[in-house]
Amino acid sequence: MVLKKISLKAWRRLSQTVVGLILTNSYVQAIATKMPYDGPLKGMCVPFLNCHACPFAVFSCPIGMLQHFAAIHRFPFFLLGFFITIGLVVGRAACGWLCPFGLIQDWMYKIKTKKFGIPKFLNYVKYIILVVLVLIIPYLTYEHWFSKLCPFGALIAGIPWLAWNPVDPDFGSKIIDADMIGWLYYLKMAILAFFLVWFIFAKRPFCRIACPMGAIWALFNRVSLLKFKAAKDCPDCDQCTQYCPMELKVKTEVDSENCIKCFDCTACKHVTAHFKL
Repeated sequence: MVLKKISLKAWRRLSQTVVGLILTNSYVQAIATKMPYDGPLKGMCVPFLNCHACPFAVFSCPIGMLQHFAAIHRFPFFLLGFFITIGLVVGRAACGWLCPFGLIQDWMYKIKTKKFGIPKFLNYVKYIILVVLVLIIPYLTYEHWFSKLCPFGALIAGIPWLAWNPVDPDFGSKIIDADMIGWLYYLKMAILAFFLVWFIFAKRPFCRIACPMGAIWALFNRVSLLKFKAAKDCPDCDQCTQYCPMELKVKTEVDSENCIKCFDCTACKHVTAHFKL
């Protein structure tokens, strides 16, 4: 049972690292061009957060793209089809197997310190963020407000660009002028710092509370083809709950909106996963 658990975690970490971090941010030519990738792949998105402003990003962020359509007042037909297809097949598994920000949260939680739980009612905040910051406010202001505040965008785009700040090959001046760094940038950094500290003390707080991408996948979790089930004869020992990166009561909450279908709980023989219509 332990060997199965380690094997699954190893595959999951490899998937998050290779796909979520490396392949989606593999435009190393940015070092020479001093500019981010702007090719045809930027018209496509991945099923997890991945800031399109990152110097090495090859694909776009689905939340950034959703904000774009809200801001220009156009209906995102292709994007909706993308969400429905991924959601109906695997539900929130992309959060568990691909998202690099989830991987960072898992790493930081390993730091030895006193740990704290997260109140259940805060799970609904991510839906408010999805509706208000991703849809309504961009629709009214024509600006991408979630992206302006996103802590993951601050980590992989805001900090790298400011630290690097190369000379624009077309204009011969620094890409980021000192006057461009204002209160919004510092607010974004403060949000990032807040979550980085929280990651140490609680399991995946951003995924559970603030991620609009997780909110979208959560809507499909109970009806996706990939399903998880706890056996009726489960002894309720809570061993699988200890494995769960979302701190779910697996016996009753497996396959719920916050389940990221990471397979960690299947290390217990009483929990199984399968594809089912």
